[in-house]
Amino acid sequence: MKIIKGLMFVMVGIFFACSSNQIYSDLDYKNDKVLILSVGETVEFKFDSQPSTGYSWKSFFAKEEFILISDSIISSKSDAAKVGQVETQAIKMRALLAGETEIEFKYIRPWDDEKPIQTMKVRVSVR
Repeated sequence: MKIIKGLMFVMVGIFFACSSNQIYSDLDYKNDKVLILSVGETVEFKFDSQPSTGYSWKSFFAKEEFILISDSIISSKSDAAKVGQVETQAIKMRALLAGETEIEFKYIRPWDDEKPIQTMKVRVSVR
């Protein structure tokens, strides 16, 4: 049993070690570049966000083309977050299928039906 658990741990480690991770900020794609990924590759987008005001970035993409790995706030240097304080939001996803697609990001309050404050679209080519 210990051998099986050990082998599973090694296999998971190899899978994650083999998949590379690209990191992009919102400034990287304001000039309409195309993001090029390989199937199985992980990409992380980082945005300035103000979660204490209720606003955060939400990603919209075809579920069969990508899988969301994480959507988290990276804590600021100050432990005592203030209302309206800008923090970094990291959205990480993995490409599942080859093809051309688009990922859309909207800066919204999830419970609010109002128009997003900001939007960003990233064109993606998965090979």
